[in-house]
This record gives sequence, structure tokens and C-alpha cells, in this order.
Amino acid sequence: MKEHCAQLNRLSLSHLNFIFLPPAIGQLSQLQRLYLHNNQLTSLPETIGQLSQLQQLYLDNNQLTSLPEATAQLSQLKKLNLSNNRLTTIPQLLTGVEILMRRNPLPTLP
Repeated sequence: MKEHCAQLNRLSLSHLNFIFLPPAIGQLSQLQRLYLHNNQLTSLPETIGQLSQLQQLYLDNNQLTSLPEATAQLSQLKKLNLSNNRLTTIPQLLTGVEILMRRNPLPTLP
């Protein structure tokens, strides 16, 4: 089964009330789309940065207050949905990433 999981290119773990994501998520090296919206995640493991093929990451409607620095290693990332979390800063990512951040307690820019 481990061999089959390594070949996954899409994974939906949405609407499951997860409070954490196991570090083993980083072993899904072929993953291109990861759907984690509508859970109770408060953080992500550093191993998220090992998802070198990841293009779309949906984290909307969770309880995230920050993202790990490892997210900057997601060189193929094109879309990141962080709407409806508890983020107070905009994450440092590679250029060219579409980031959706509606309904976060971001400070007002002058």
C-alpha cells in the first residue's frame, strides 16, 4: 500500500475535523493537489516542504495562525487558499503563487 500512496497526485482530506496533519504527508512526493479545507488545523508539519510537485494547496476554513518556513520550498506551487484562518502575516512564498487570504485578522495596510 505504501507504494500506491507514493504515486498519489491528488488527496482530499477536507471536512474531517482534523486537528493536525501527520509529518508522513511529506512522503507523498508526487502529490500535485492537496485539499485540507474545513478542518481544525492549527499548524502544518515542516515536512510539507517536501511536496516538491505540489501545485495547489487548499487550507481555507481552518485555525492556522502561521505557516512553517518550509512552505517556501514548494517550488511548483501555483495556488494557495488560506481564507478563513487566523493568520496575522502574509506568508513568504516563491513568486508567482496566487494566494487567497480573505477573512484573516491581517493588520490594515497604510
